[in-house]
Amino acid sequence: MDMKGKVIATDLDGTLFYPKKKFRLISMRNRRFLRRFIDDGGRLLIVSSRNISVRDKIADVLERPVDMVGCNGCFVTADQRFIYEQCFDNALLREVLEYVNRSIRPKIFLLSSRNHTFVMKRNFYTWWYIPYYFFQGALREFFVRNDDILEREMNEGYVYKVMLLVGIRKSATDKARDLVPELSERFPNVEFTWTGQMLEITPKACTKSQGIAFYLDYRKISHDNVLVVGDSGNDVSMFDSFPEHSYCMSHAEDEVKAHAKATIKYVSDLEKLLYPSEDGRPSKESKGEKL
Repeated sequence: MDMKGKVIATDLDGTLFYPKKKFRLISMRNRRFLRRFIDDGGRLLIVSSRNISVRDKIADVLERPVDMVGCNGCFVTADQRFIYEQCFDNALLREVLEYVNRSIRPKIFLLSSRNHTFVMKRNFYTWWYIPYYFFQGALREFFVRNDDILEREMNEGYVYKVMLLVGIRKSATDKARDLVPELSERFPNVEFTWTGQMLEITPKACTKSQGIAFYLDYRKISHDNVLVVGDSGNDVSMFDSFPEHSYCMSHAEDEVKAHAKATIKYVSDLEKLLYPSEDGRPSKESKGEKL
């Protein structure tokens, strides 16, 4: 079946990387489906808070071309090159972080930039990240734990995104979510969102939905021809912007699922929608049912 002109825009952690495959990166069911979709003319767009290195990992695993909206919309790639990039004003970023540090005293501080996948601030809590990183296997991203590099990136670097661990208890998820409207009102020129216990901070207009829209316009693809898939708070913007074809993972928080049109268990479940049976019966999507 011809999939030319169609795009699957999918989040990674908890979505395409579900269930986690620490050696193979992507489950075989998702690999088979995406290879079929791309071979039939469709495009795969990774939409993630991760940095650029993960795009090439996924392309190698699928043995197919992959485009990316990275760092929650701070950059967009197509055909292995950057077509959009937005970085922080360094002075504004410092002002925001000084306020946030006074307000919540984050346990872990991570910065993503043009030059570094992750730079981590050294403190007591970051020691746990070292064994965590090791056991992530194929899912891990390279990081630098160095305060001097962090300070240099903050002052002079091309910073895409900052992630702050609000707390280690489950209640920290509620705190991170509740901080978003408060901080958004105080700093209207900055984007705030949340993923679990993490607070994510990006430059203004850097959201997953805006990154997808830029990509579609660049490719001259109708906004009606994208299917968006995600599972967390930073995916809500793309659910709201592309509501007719928005799919949330069934294990997501209820407040996230409420923004999507349907729920699925695996990304490969989209195969039922894109390749409906040939017996003349309507697909589940056309009935408005949840998979």
